[in-house]
Amino acid sequence: MEVIDLNVKAYKKQSPFRMIAIFVLGVVVGFALFYIYSQLSSPPSKEISIQPQIVQQKEPGETEESTQKETPPPEPKETEEQKLVKELENMSPLVYLVDEEKLNDEMLNVLQQIHPFAVAIRHSGENVNRDKFLGLLQKIRNVTQQSGSDLPLFAMKFDLNYLPSFPEFQGLPKISDFNMETDISKIAEAGTSYAQKARELGISMFLGPMIELYVAGRVPETDKGYYFGDTTESIQKIGLSFAQGIWQGKVVPVIKSFPGKSLAQKKEIDNKTSFVLEVDNPGGDMNQAISQLATWLFPFSEAVHQGLPALLVSHVAIPLLD
Repeated sequence: MEVIDLNVKAYKKQSPFRMIAIFVLGVVVGFALFYIYSQLSSPPSKEISIQPQIVQQKEPGETEESTQKETPPPEPKETEEQKLVKELENMSPLVYLVDEEKLNDEMLNVLQQIHPFAVAIRHSGENVNRDKFLGLLQKIRNVTQQSGSDLPLFAMKFDLNYLPSFPEFQGLPKISDFNMETDISKIAEAGTSYAQKARELGISMFLGPMIELYVAGRVPETDKGYYFGDTTESIQKIGLSFAQGIWQGKVVPVIKSFPGKSLAQKKEIDNKTSFVLEVDNPGGDMNQAISQLATWLFPFSEAVHQGLPALLVSHVAIPLLD
């Protein structure tokens, strides 16, 4: 009796197209069931807005309190010195010299327009009329000085031989008194006394003192009384100490006249009179010539070294340096 495999027989009788259709149908049903399951089991989606957060990094050793933002300190109030600097930025860098006989409305208008740093009145003659001088200063002050301002400065020529024209300066020490003084601090105190009297008159700048060396043969003997001395030591001890006292008294000393106008010689160059500061033997030993020139220039170099505030420059040529 022949044994028949029923499974094989049944398989052989099925159509291959039918098998493909059943497979495709199964795949489709599977995807459908998976989609339905995912919709039923997953929670509804929510849109969550995530704001960026900045995390401040702490430095090693920093605490929570130290990382808090500090309130900036209030800005410091403007000092008087800062106000003065601002005023100076708007000033013309000029010391304007006015002849007392030529001061008129036109000149006052010029001063008002240029707004100079300082104004000085030049008088004629040996003596000065105190009341006229102060009256002219007041006229200039009225047209140039802004309210609450100490600028421009008002200057006067500093000459110990004519200042006694002002009663305020009478009784103060003279150059001859300084020559007898051995205490430098007292010489400085004398300078401060001159400054205090000047400020009482509304004067805030001296065109002086003159600190040039007296050199016999270059300067007449009759003019020796105008000089603080004939050695560098006397200039340093008396002249510069006196100038420092003026500066300490809050009056600007303008030491004069660099490089040494009284020592210069007049020469005619191209039909013009010029001032030339020449050593005694310009064609001789160079070291000796430089040493002599350095001695003459010492008062001014020392004044700069000591920090004195102003220096008047004269129109003098120095061939050895030029």
